Amino acid sequence: MLGARKEVIASAGRTRTQRMLTRLHQLATHQQAVALFLPVAQSGRVDPPSLRTVIADDEPVVLSALTDLFEVEVGLDVVATATTGQELLEAVAMYRPVLVVTDVHMPGGGEPLFERLGLVSPKPVIIALSALVGPSLQRRLHRAGADRVLRKGLDDPVIAARELLHGRLMVHPGAPRSN
Repeated sequence: MLGARKEVIASAGRTRTQRMLTRLHQLATHQQAVALFLPVAQSGRVDPPSLRTVIADDEPVVLSALTDLFEVEVGLDVVATATTGQELLEAVAMYRPVLVVTDVHMPGGGEPLFERLGLVSPKPVIIALSALVGPSLQRRLHRAGADRVLRKGLDDPVIAARELLHGRLMVHPGAPRSN
């Protein structure tokens, strides 16, 4: 019991960003990467460059952690990062990613950004990250185009990406199909 109390006290002293980074690193182990993405890519049935990803957050430390999480730990192709909504829209137009992971509350962010992302063709999978997620925000962002709304530092963006991308993985022509 004393150990748990010390952890609560230590956690209270950390900033929100530090807690999120700690949680991201806890969630992104090598074993998770292997279990979530790599077996499909190694089977020869998935074209890894087809898993282009764009990540956006206005906090440089969080942006770096998310980039490492998806690129280094999971093996996705992070083709661009952005710190504003406008930069994100430009990167999406240029690279046509399959996955977009973005902060909700950054300059140029919010519902209008998600509405514009929702109009992109082909529409990428869009994961929204926010420290403050309530039912109202979730409904508004889903209506605006977000596929999943996650709590920063609490919900696992890798698992969400895996679930959302499952049906979008590109199969090589002529590859054997599993039943």
